Amino acid sequence: IGAVGDVPARLDALAGLILGAASVNAVVVLDGPATGKAAHRAIELAPEVAGYVLAGHAGAGRGFDPVFDIGLGTGDGAGAAVILPFVVRAASL
Repeated sequence: IGAVGDVPARLDALAGLILGAASVNAVVVLDGPATGKAAHRAIELAPEVAGYVLAGHAGAGRGFDPVFDIGLGTGDGAGAAVILPFVVRAASL
């Protein structure tokens, strides 16, 4: 994977996690620019992954429509925390 401080390697690792989650039909909530970039990498490898990613807020990056656009964009997990109950409820329907 590369050195611990290697940003491209970190994004590749996140992309791998996203690919793995999608392979078992798990939804991935994007919550910041790094997860958004990793999702783009995963989608390049397997376009069907796009159906498994949700942007928690506008800070997830270009190409993803946020579930809620309430001014978050810090990448600290706040967007994921806000939408997670809705994702769980929708999955139970």
